Amino acid sequence: MKRQIVTNILLDEYEKKQRYSLAKHFKVIGKHNQSAIFAFTHSSVFSSLIEGSGIDMDSYLFNKETGYKSREMNQIDDLIKAYQFAKTHTLNSKNIFEAHKILSSNFEIHPHYKGKLRDKEVRVGNFLITVYEGTKVAELETELNKFFSDLDSLLKRSKYTYNEAFYYASMIHLVFVKIHPFADGNGRMARLLEKWFLAHVLGQLSWAIPSEVNYWIKRDKYYDNLTTVGKNYYSLNYKYALPFLLMLPSSFGISKKYYGKD
Repeated sequence: MKRQIVTNILLDEYEKKQRYSLAKHFKVIGKHNQSAIFAFTHSSVFSSLIEGSGIDMDSYLFNKETGYKSREMNQIDDLIKAYQFAKTHTLNSKNIFEAHKILSSNFEIHPHYKGKLRDKEVRVGNFLITVYEGTKVAELETELNKFFSDLDSLLKRSKYTYNEAFYYASMIHLVFVKIHPFADGNGRMARLLEKWFLAHVLGQLSWAIPSEVNYWIKRDKYYDNLTTVGKNYYSLNYKYALPFLLMLPSSFGISKKYYGKD
């Protein structure tokens, strides 16, 4: 039996427990008519913070105003470019690799890892604690092809409810980061993919959802929910994924702070 990658196993339970009126919040985003560059800057700064960047939003804007440059600043700018690329390009495997090449331009990794699959085993953690072990190199291409096959099937669907769209966007985020196909940048890429999918099925307003901000604010919960699903690719249990999946719609719970009051 083919192993499910982007599974719908929790969709019914998700629809019962997801408490946000997503259509209403989309209207609020449309009302504020936020510029793409504003949205992409917020997404990139906070997605980078999740990965250990020392540059917050105020520092980023100050550095841009004063002309200060650093590797971390360049990495944020590269991620902005990757979001811009995604906005104007079809979501498919070729463009996913290209987006990774863009966002990893200033990573401290060998050039042959930028926009390419890793050729070494990956272990997330430190010398004492292993937080996660991804797909084995020997099976990486096979597992990623399963992911791309499921993604292609989802993109061919003509209609989604808001709940369905958010559910599958979160599953894409979760499954991709669990496969861990790249030597670096998997988290940034997974969060970008989440938005990319939503933009494809729900429209361009999706880019303005403050999901990366939400994940940063709730980063302990974000990491805990990722870990709950499993610490090794071969022992994952997506039946425990619901807390993670419900984090994306909860991004609207912080939207007034970033987009003004209704």
